[in-house]
Formats: sequence, C-alpha cells, structure tokens
Amino acid sequence: MVGRLPGENRQLRRRPWWVYSIPGLVTLCAVACHDSPSDPLASITTVETVPSLAISSYLPAVGELAARLPEHEVLQEALVEWEASWDREDGELIRSELRQEVAPVLYEVLGASSARSAVQALGWLRETPDLAEGLPPELGRAVARALDLLGQADEALEAGHGDVALGLALAASDAVRSVTPEAVARRLIGRGRTLMDSGAMALGDEQRARHLLNGAQRALDREDYTRAIQRAFYACQVMEGVREKPEPPYLDGSAEADSAGPAASGGEPIP
Repeated sequence: MVGRLPGENRQLRRRPWWVYSIPGLVTLCAVACHDSPSDPLASITTVETVPSLAISSYLPAVGELAARLPEHEVLQEALVEWEASWDREDGELIRSELRQEVAPVLYEVLGASSARSAVQALGWLRETPDLAEGLPPELGRAVARALDLLGQADEALEAGHGDVALGLALAASDAVRSVTPEAVARRLIGRGRTLMDSGAMALGDEQRARHLLNGAQRALDREDYTRAIQRAFYACQVMEGVREKPEPPYLDGSAEADSAGPAASGGEPIP
C-alpha cells in the first residue's frame, strides 16, 4: 500500500465510543455499537467489539522502505507480500519471514542511516515505557513486545550490527501496527472470508454474514475502520455461532518469532 500504510491516524467517525488518550501518541478505541432502527443491520447487537490503537506517530515499514526502490525486483515482491499479509490471520508469520529476507537488502541499498532512522522513529515508545500497563491485555501485549524488540534494536545498533537493528526495528513497528484500526479491520475481514469459504453455516447465517462482510469491506474502502471492525466482528460471530466476544486475533502464535536478540557476530536470523 504505497502512500497509505496501516497505522496512519484516521478520524474515528462512528458513535457511541469511548476514548482513552495519551497526548501526542495513541488513542484507544473500544468500540460499542447500537445501530439506529433504520439500519438494516440493527438486529445484530453486542456490548463491545474489538479495541484498537490509532497511532499518530510515524511507523517505519518494510512496504514503505521497499517503495523507495521501485527498480529493485526482490524488494517490490516483498512490498506486495507485506501489504497482502495484513489481510491474513497468519500475517505475522509472513512478515517475519519477509523481514529476515529483506532487512539485509534494505540495509545494503539504503545504507547505515536506514537502521538509525528506523530505530529513532520509534523513540516515542521509549518515552512511554509504562504504556502497555494502561491498555487492554491484547493491546498491551503488542506494545510490550514492540518495546522489547526496540530495546534489542538499540543494543544491535550500538554493537555495530545495523542490519540486525533494522530488522528488529521493523518488527517492533509491525507489532504496534498490528493493533491499529486498519490492521484490525483487515485481519477481521480476512478471518471472515476464511470462515465464509469453509461453508459450514446454515443458509440464513451465510446470507447474514455475507451482508455484514460486504458492509465491512465497504467501510474499510472508505477508511471508516470503526464500522469495518464492527461489521467484520459481527460476521465472524454469526459464522462461528457465538454471541460472546472471541479472543481478538492480534497475536497469531508467532509472538516469539522476533524475540531472539542479535548475536555478537551478527549471524542470528533477522526478524
């Protein structure tokens, strides 16, 4: 997604909502939905959907760095894969492999400044070391992981392992981006599409879920991430036959993929 990356700050346009803000950094949106009677989806109600973090600070990304080098075939392929990964529940596994592949290439082509810039761009995380403690667990885990990875990136940079530092900084950035409104909406819609393809639903539920997913996609296309999250969340509930809040699909089992610190020789895998 050249020019518009998941995690860029967008206005949240639907109410009712509650906002918890940390000046200059993030806004937490725990969205609730009570549609008007005229809304064709008003029969679908829930107390709470999925929280997300609207980030106002810059987040470095594989996609953005690769977009600076349109002539580089490997990086352009990585850009496409990185962008598509945000629509998948196993997206972090894909991004982890991409970071290992392209971080050394980016570092070689863009130079040492690329690592320093990526690490410095996440300095706002260091300024709020207790941020994760004030968030819902699923958001707090992502922020805590980003802080840990950023600390490892600092150590790698000081040790002269710039390529490792770049990979770790990009991993930290992706950890934060994974809980932004656009990323959450895209992942939920992707999850809904997977469930829809399974076909294990009654006809009425399938029609209802399809209507919700189409509405979620339209909301995503117009950058109304709040409504996109609501609709996709409800669609997944319909298809899963549940009315209780499922575990938010933020971490997909690969939380440890980027946790290893850099080796003194610089030979450890890059996240």
